[in-house]
Amino acid sequence: MQIGNRVIAGAIGVALVAILAGCGTTTATTTTITGSTLTIYSSLPLQGPESSEATDVLDAERLALQQAGGKVGRYTIDFVSLNDATSAGWSPRLIADNARKAIQNDNAIAYIGEIDPNASAQSVPITNADQLLQVSPYDTAIGLTEATAAVSGSPGNYYQALSTDGRTFGRVVPNDSYQAKAQLEVMKSLGVHTLSIADDGKPYGEAIALAIKQYASTYGITASTPVQPPAKIATSGDDAIFYGGVESSAAVALFNSEAAANPHLKLFGPGGLDTSFFASSLSPAAQRATYVSEPGETTKELPPAGRAFISAFKAAYHHVPWTQAIFGYAAMGAVLDALQGSDHGADANNRADVVSAFFAIRNHASALGTYSIKKTTGDTSLAPYIFSKVKGGKLVAFEALSCTTAPCHVVR
Repeated sequence: MQIGNRVIAGAIGVALVAILAGCGTTTATTTTITGSTLTIYSSLPLQGPESSEATDVLDAERLALQQAGGKVGRYTIDFVSLNDATSAGWSPRLIADNARKAIQNDNAIAYIGEIDPNASAQSVPITNADQLLQVSPYDTAIGLTEATAAVSGSPGNYYQALSTDGRTFGRVVPNDSYQAKAQLEVMKSLGVHTLSIADDGKPYGEAIALAIKQYASTYGITASTPVQPPAKIATSGDDAIFYGGVESSAAVALFNSEAAANPHLKLFGPGGLDTSFFASSLSPAAQRATYVSEPGETTKELPPAGRAFISAFKAAYHHVPWTQAIFGYAAMGAVLDALQGSDHGADANNRADVVSAFFAIRNHASALGTYSIKKTTGDTSLAPYIFSKVKGGKLVAFEALSCTTAPCHVVR
């Protein structure tokens, strides 16, 4: 993810969410909104190091709503943008506050949520408690929708009203179990046979590190058990290391020290390391050895609707959007599709019907391509990835993969 430094919730994660979510109510009944106005909320890090990218995501969401005429059926859509960050990065407290603002509005019908890895863990329990549809443009954390040993009780522990109202969270970005497979496909193509794995000890990093370990043998790769990294983690004879986590000085130090100790070692990281800060902080030796993945598609791989989005965005906002802003456009499109899918918009004012309509999305044509939402998880069926190398302190795309069908395959 091409963003700046992150503030990670870490140990306060689910425990804090449970406290902050206490204002919600668990009920088997549904909320039907009176009147002709429905409110969609957006929660993004509009301050701090991610503000430029987040603003593009927000503008993409607005563009999708504008193109729909700001209405669904007889209902006018009121779009409310909320900031979830301080000058240091995204804030668990602000995210929880945003989710509570949404459920406290009797007209709220959907919440387009967070873009940082596992940030949705702060808001999902709150919106779920009041049966409010939440769609993330870009939070890829596995535990939000699938079980992972990195998060005890996942994904059920994120859903306060699971027993009565079921799941209410979904996303238009693939979860990181697919990113793990994409990583291993590229490792295999680069001749990796033995791999050391480390993580930052946080749910996002631990989960993708565990997924790499789980799938490695399928790709003919012998992988170590994930560990939180000491000064040096690669063992003698290893071809590569994988580090699960987000950008940090510790991640930079690890890559630099490993590259210095073994110039033949290949270094891999997930979307949490796909940042300008991380790339520019690497030593020349580490830059030459580093491969980073990120969900998304290059302009060349986008379908016609995706290229039309870029043209419309440039016309409206006078610059080329951040590559991943298209996921914000798709998230708003999915919400509007769910509203329209509620009996052709007639039941767009009923929260339960809107949630059901989102989970029933099938073969939906979007700027990302045609996808369906998996009814059991809320995940998208599309799984495109961009792999970048570091050149001159900058991330440069060198390969695009699709993991929509197994196995992952190169698309350019």
